[in-house]
Amino acid sequence: MLIFEKELLGFYLTEHPLSPYLERLIPRVTHRISDVVVTKSQIIVGGIISQVKKIITKKSGQEMAFVKIDDMTAIIEVVVFPSIYEKTKNIWQNDRVILVKGKVSEKEDRLTVIADDAKLLDIKI
Repeated sequence: MLIFEKELLGFYLTEHPLSPYLERLIPRVTHRISDVVVTKSQIIVGGIISQVKKIITKKSGQEMAFVKIDDMTAIIEVVVFPSIYEKTKNIWQNDRVILVKGKVSEKEDRLTVIADDAKLLDIKI
């Protein structure tokens, strides 16, 4: 039902699909997405995948992805370069709850996370 709400209305009406996972997600992240700032340290963010855009790189012809994750405080784009994508490609699917470890990058006044690793919520990162 939540999927139909999102497709029809563009947002979730009855409940956000991440709600049942928040109790397990929050203790495992270093930052909620709305609190992410540029830092030299690695961070861990988590949320539900709301969009996956896979591309083939021009230089090497390998797959990579631009992924949007939502933790109910904000949405952030995660850049998954080919080496990480190859190791984690089975998890980059809409509506999966994930944890992403990476570095924050600022490009054109918006923050992105450059993924170093990613796991489904129930797997330790």
